[in-house]
Amino acid sequence: MASLLPNASLCWQDRLFLALSGLYGAVAVGLSAYRAHGLKKSLETAGIAAEEVSQRVANLATAVDLTLLHTVALVAVIALAAGRLKYAVCLTFSAGILLFGGSLTFQSVWGIASPDFVPPAGGMLLIAGWLGLLPLACCSAGAKNRATC
Repeated sequence: MASLLPNASLCWQDRLFLALSGLYGAVAVGLSAYRAHGLKKSLETAGIAAEEVSQRVANLATAVDLTLLHTVALVAVIALAAGRLKYAVCLTFSAGILLFGGSLTFQSVWGIASPDFVPPAGGMLLIAGWLGLLPLACCSAGAKNRATC
């Protein structure tokens, strides 16, 4: 008997990226709440200058916004794309989220700076993920060898 669950046919890679999406989304929402309700006060209490506090709060907002946006994109790729290339796109988005969002978050919340190349590398991976959708769109639904797309 066929399963009635909508994700019963998902392979392990789909399940992995779907789980990562859930984790990214939950962390981003939590960080958004912290940014809105506690980060500024926490940084001010630690004696950080007002200008740096403002910059760190703004940077965390950017990290959260881009993490949530790319989390939704990741879910969409899992749901809508087929073939091996979709996993390259998912991996690219995932690495971009970790490098870009992660580096901004560590700098904003804990003052731990990553090497200068990390945030731009993460941003480039996010851009590459979006560009990876172009060949996915070119794979026709009736292609005889969709697995190679």
